[in-house]
Amino acid sequence: MIDLGINVGGSGNNWITYKPQADRWDYPEGEIDLKHFVLDHNSMKAGWGKLGPGIAPSWIWDKKLGLPDPNPGGTPEEKDEWSRGLSIELFVKGEEPFTWQTTAKGPMNGLNDIFADVWAIKDDNPGKLPVLEYTGSSKTTWNSRIPEFKILKWVDRPEEFTSSQLTNGEDTSSELKIEAKQSEEEIPF
Repeated sequence: MIDLGINVGGSGNNWITYKPQADRWDYPEGEIDLKHFVLDHNSMKAGWGKLGPGIAPSWIWDKKLGLPDPNPGGTPEEKDEWSRGLSIELFVKGEEPFTWQTTAKGPMNGLNDIFADVWAIKDDNPGKLPVLEYTGSSKTTWNSRIPEFKILKWVDRPEEFTSSQLTNGEDTSSELKIEAKQSEEEIPF
């Protein structure tokens, strides 16, 4: 695989992406069998992304989540270069934390759907993060797929899940040690 210098995703975490046409998850080492993961709903960002062949990804995040800033392009051609996008951090047991950033319509729909579910009940789970299950994807009429998720439970932040939102991109992992509750369930969180 060719490294285009995007493994960090601008957050200090490795990237992960859902490929709708192939219906699979990829990360820097190749394909990953994503089943269960912890989602840091507090890390959600929305904004404008400029992605394309031969250019490094550029992101301009909205000043306030839920209030979209205007397209940063000046001319109509420049405006066409920018698409709405989302970014969120997640943790897979046995891996480094990941940043998922996308401007693809199908993945954004799936992420938006589960984020709405999480946001609706986050206050019932103070200080906790949701464990999600990737349940598959559904086809669309616009040549894409929408990844689907369900909330399994809420847990304390796993010790290994350091977030750039908490660290401001600095390595402070020794300061972020949070006791993770051990579970005998099949789900690794």
